[in-house]
Amino acid sequence: MILYFTGTNNSKYAAELLGDYLQDEVVRIIDLIKQKKFTLNSEKPYIIVAPIYCYRFPILVEDYLKDCTFLGNQEVYCIGTMQSQSGKSGKVLKNIFETKGMNYKGFTGIRMPNNYYIMSRKKAPHPFANQITMDKAELMLALTAEDIENHKKIRKDDFSPFPYLCSYVINPLFVKYQPKFKVNDNCIQCGKCVNECPVENISMIDGKITFHNQCIQCLRCIHQCPAKAINLKKTEGIERYTCIDYKKK
Repeated sequence: MILYFTGTNNSKYAAELLGDYLQDEVVRIIDLIKQKKFTLNSEKPYIIVAPIYCYRFPILVEDYLKDCTFLGNQEVYCIGTMQSQSGKSGKVLKNIFETKGMNYKGFTGIRMPNNYYIMSRKKAPHPFANQITMDKAELMLALTAEDIENHKKIRKDDFSPFPYLCSYVINPLFVKYQPKFKVNDNCIQCGKCVNECPVENISMIDGKITFHNQCIQCLRCIHQCPAKAINLKKTEGIERYTCIDYKKK
């Protein structure tokens, strides 16, 4: 069973590619959370795919994995989609699963196009550069799928300076930070951001988009808005990004 969480569909793409190669079911974690389904059963190894947000999986994903009971196959693999660095995210996940008595088979990070526009400066990555990144990601995912199929351990190959500091000190501060979103006059009140937000942090109140205080910084609202009406300080006029749909091989 392949479980995934995604903001702009990088992790969805990775999960579906793995599902295709391994002939395994692909399930969205946010659907399981909404269904309050915390007991899972799989004949095949569990594969967790999620983006790296400031050197760790999103807190929503970590909390769900802690609360979940995994029946059947006790092997588990973790795969992070990221721009470049994963810190000690693998160590955090190892602790979660080994506490449950599961056979933790490792973590690997897959570099995919940058979608974290809070740190963007002037423009989004060029589509050509994104395609090169995606081609490399597909190769790494295929090799990872082969390792999983052969029950081999997977390993991370990225380097983060001061990884413990990044994952255990900076990340908790990141989790508490709430971005200051602005909605401009382009808003057509379609409600897509309300429906797409994975943590129900957005509401339509008196015809206006309102943000609350539980954002996990997936930035799905910015990238999915059809009118480019939702912005942060650095995102006005910058092209949005949503990962292409995966096509079966």
